[in-house]
Amino acid sequence: MSRDEAVRTIKLEEECRLKLYGSTFIGTRAYQQDRMFMHEGSNMSVAAVCDGMGGMDSGERASQLAVDILREDLPQLEEAEDIRRFLYDEAAKINEKVADFTDDNGVPIESGSTIVMTVVKGDKLYIMSAGDSRIYLIHDDKFMRLTRDHNYRMRLDERLRLGMIDMDTYMLEEARAEALISFLGIGSSILIDTNSEPIELTYGDRIILCSDGLYKGIDDDAIEHIVMENQMYVEGLADKLIEEALFHSPSGMDNTTVIVGIYE
Repeated sequence: MSRDEAVRTIKLEEECRLKLYGSTFIGTRAYQQDRMFMHEGSNMSVAAVCDGMGGMDSGERASQLAVDILREDLPQLEEAEDIRRFLYDEAAKINEKVADFTDDNGVPIESGSTIVMTVVKGDKLYIMSAGDSRIYLIHDDKFMRLTRDHNYRMRLDERLRLGMIDMDTYMLEEARAEALISFLGIGSSILIDTNSEPIELTYGDRIILCSDGLYKGIDDDAIEHIVMENQMYVEGLADKLIEEALFHSPSGMDNTTVIVGIYE
């Protein structure tokens, strides 16, 4: 490689970054409990989707607190040497604060929020998840889900695989399958997923973060089809996905939030 080629390569690597686009929709719910966070820095891009849950405004309070803490702690994240450890500790910190929520009389209230979060530093992608919001990656024209849903179905699937239950028991328990077993605010039993090694991104890779309103309106195959059909329309892809989910949810639609990132 010539010196000029090396200089051009270094310049390209320095210019590569994740460009973020986000959209959110209240759906047919009375409250908007979804929150999103996006940051495009000189050497790091950060995105997060939080889906609050709980009666009245307690879900909104939980998801808002989560993004407030992420924003407040951004300088520490940008300086962190171990990003994976930072993300895990950040989720644990927010979990404790939400679990301590009380009403005006000091009575504990049930509240919580899911979270999915991505950090791109250089060409490395780090993820964190608690709950059933999702992260998808389109890499080399391959569509993949990077997160697992922390719900009772996940536990049932594991027990069935290990032979701890039979299919009859599985079917009896399936009515509870979507109940969450991990989220911010659940307390000491929280399950926080991070990737053990960062994922190396290449030019044109796309990342999608979403709350469950998206994939409960349209399944993964439909999401993949829309993404692949709109490769030149990244700026409006989040809106397009939400519009399709709304179209396929005639009986009502949950709060839905989508962030799309393109590595360029």
